Amino acid sequence: MNESDLVLLDRPNPPANRAWCSDENEPVLTVNLANYIKPTAVSYQHFKWNRTVPYGSPRLFHVFACLDFNCEKTEPLISNCEYKSSGQIQEQIYPIPLNSTTKSIGKVQFRFLKNHGNVKKTCVSLVRVYGQSEDVPKIRENKGHRASCSYLRDTYHNSPFIYDRFEFKTCERLFSNGCCSVCPECCDECYIGSYTFIEYFILSILCFVAGLFGLFVFWCCLTMLLSGLKYLLHLCGITINTKWF
Repeated sequence: MNESDLVLLDRPNPPANRAWCSDENEPVLTVNLANYIKPTAVSYQHFKWNRTVPYGSPRLFHVFACLDFNCEKTEPLISNCEYKSSGQIQEQIYPIPLNSTTKSIGKVQFRFLKNHGNVKKTCVSLVRVYGQSEDVPKIRENKGHRASCSYLRDTYHNSPFIYDRFEFKTCERLFSNGCCSVCPECCDECYIGSYTFIEYFILSILCFVAGLFGLFVFWCCLTMLLSGLKYLLHLCGITINTKWF
């Protein structure tokens, strides 16, 4: 059942008939966050229930941070979160360990392992992600960043090859410089592991060496061409000023 367009965030009273459901054995739900945050806790809240959690509601799940746009690279935030039927607590919060090294992220992934009743279909009502947003850059410091953000936006749309290969576009840089308001599409497709300064330095050295090699080949070809021309002129009995060769 494809309900990927349903909004599962910020719903005060999740309706029972508007849940994200899946028949998969261990369904996975990926959520885009409104802002890049350093996560501190996650929570789950099923639609209103009394005494017993309905069958099919999540019982045990893991939460992962997405490190790239397609969530192909992840790292665990918290494991074995259990939604309990005891205590009549509708929203149950699971703090992320304080020793977590996860930086600012814009996407999380919930992996549901078991549901209540061990039935075939799992239905998810409401998930929340709590966290701390980065400090907003000061206005004086932001003027120069705005210009660079505009440049990145223009490059993103007009020169995608250059943007993809030669621009510093890590999520940390885009977010800390306030580029998400200028180019939200850049932030949507940013990479945690984009090129580092060392990689750019090595790439520059390789380009420089390749340029020198190209000049050397050009000089060799030019020398051979001039030597051949000189030989042909000699066969034709044409005397030339040899100092030019």
